[in-house]
Amino acid sequence: MTTTPGLGHIAPLTPLARELHDRGHDLRWVGGHGGIDEVVQLGIDVVFAGISEAERQRELMRRYPEVPEVPAPERQEFAFPKVFGELAAPEMLQPVRSIVEKWTPDVILHDAAELAAPLVAAAAGIPSVCHGFGQVVPEAAVRAAGAVMAPRWRAADLEADTYAGSYRGMYVDIYPPSLRSADMAHVPRVQRCRPLDAERASGDTVYVTFGTLFNRREDRFRTAVVAAAKVAREVFVTVGHEQNPSHLGPVPDNVTVKSFVAQAEVLPRCAAVICHGGSGTVLGALAHGLPVVCLPQGADQFVNAANVARRGAGEAIDAADATEPALCAAIDHVLWSTGPRRAATTLADEIASMPSRLEVVRAIEDFATGRWS
Repeated sequence: MTTTPGLGHIAPLTPLARELHDRGHDLRWVGGHGGIDEVVQLGIDVVFAGISEAERQRELMRRYPEVPEVPAPERQEFAFPKVFGELAAPEMLQPVRSIVEKWTPDVILHDAAELAAPLVAAAAGIPSVCHGFGQVVPEAAVRAAGAVMAPRWRAADLEADTYAGSYRGMYVDIYPPSLRSADMAHVPRVQRCRPLDAERASGDTVYVTFGTLFNRREDRFRTAVVAAAKVAREVFVTVGHEQNPSHLGPVPDNVTVKSFVAQAEVLPRCAAVICHGGSGTVLGALAHGLPVVCLPQGADQFVNAANVARRGAGEAIDAADATEPALCAAIDHVLWSTGPRRAATTLADEIASMPSRLEVVRAIEDFATGRWS
């Protein structure tokens, strides 16, 4: 199993790793720090490799200082091939290749942004499985990453793959079909997978989080917290592993601020979620039947926010419009109007009906032995 650094890329694969581990499979994990603690606790051998999120971001800005000028909704397509093809993949190639040469795995499972693994798998004649972290990455973005990776495929005496090898094998899709807005015609072999098992939420807390990477705009974050505190009886806030709760400044008496708490401990006692629109947070909220107010900032967040709004399971608010009155109105709407909660409950039922991790593990076993089609 290989992942690019970051909780948003590691966490979606962790439940599947647990299921594989419980079924007696021998696992190795190659990836960066940041969210991998649970993998280590399972007793899985981890090889730490790759460039960190912070290093990646610094190098991206050094090479492409125009990034801030790219319209926010277009940044995923602009940045994906540069971040994960140009910067991240080269640092992962040798560590992944070394493990494969020494160990000869039956299958390589990689997250959809880790592009070294499919190349190494193809060169070794090993099947590979690509695991999504949200809605499928836009076709144009993965195609551009394929162009970036093409010289490395040719250097390995391989024909360059249009999509950097991402879809050469099975693609594990954790995104609910009715929430999806992207075309998947270019992905030939899809295995759906329930993103998480979740109980239906039954509390009155409003949870505010901007994830682990997009939580550094304290002005925007604080506005969301203050707005939630004016509408909700109780507000729970997480600011991320690397942030001190005190950085948020004084907060109303009905607000509790922590650095990090696992979503599974928070969401069951909530009534709504205010977030950046990251895939992990959105899918977690919807799996618990919670409506969402999204303030997207980058990556796939604009797509997630638009999908949530389209399905009526919450609201999407542009950064320029995220004033305190607008946020108060949006939070009030998702808390007290029946439509958002009903739509979120419908999506929770859909998520619960998706194939379980055990079913997906069996499909991977069949795929690795040539029995899956």
